[in-house]
Amino acid sequence: MVRCIDCEFSPKTIVIAWNGDDAGARAVSAAIPVLQKADRVVIVTSERSLLKKPTQQDLQVFLKRHLIDSECVSFSTSRLNTPRNILKEALDQEADLIVAGALVHQKLHKQMFGGVTQKLLRHTHIPLFMMA
Repeated sequence: MVRCIDCEFSPKTIVIAWNGDDAGARAVSAAIPVLQKADRVVIVTSERSLLKKPTQQDLQVFLKRHLIDSECVSFSTSRLNTPRNILKEALDQEADLIVAGALVHQKLHKQMFGGVTQKLLRHTHIPLFMMA
């Protein structure tokens, strides 16, 4: 076993992939200590999810209660391109970490379309912080 001395993961920019679901809320809540250390937090949402409750603005209020400033970004996309656009936004924002909810879909749906979770896990080079 190798002992890690003076190792610390301190992401400067964190992207939160937000669609207002419970898994995303759990991931954000669990990530609060890391989010508090970041220099910049960006909440990224597809236009399809902008009106889902809680909204990006609701999440901003929650984060502010934990002394976390954030900004909101949205992107237009079809359901199948959501993972690609989340990753593009994370790259554009120069994110060191993506916080997202992890969802498990029914087998047939997952086999036909893949899930956002599955595609994020397969195609990102940016560390992921995910909760189901």
